[in-house]
Amino acid sequence: MSRHTHTTEDVAPGTVTLCVQDDGVWAHTPVDAHLWAHAEEEVREGLLDAARRPFEGAGRPVAVIRREDVEGAGAHGGNDGGKSGG
Repeated sequence: MSRHTHTTEDVAPGTVTLCVQDDGVWAHTPVDAHLWAHAEEEVREGLLDAARRPFEGAGRPVAVIRREDVEGAGAHGGNDGGKSGG
């Protein structure tokens, strides 16, 4: 599998990006960072389900990419995942 990197262009200020993969195709869903940080578990699960929706894959893992994850990644940008969201 090829490495998928994230840059600050993937994560706007004040957001987190929920990232899901299907056969080399990636979907990125921006979510308000404050909402994500303070959401109850069932709200987060709903957001994760929304991120998976383009691939109709309820069991697909979702990477939660935070702006600070990519800002510190260096001049070439990116990381390869972030923290799993489910």
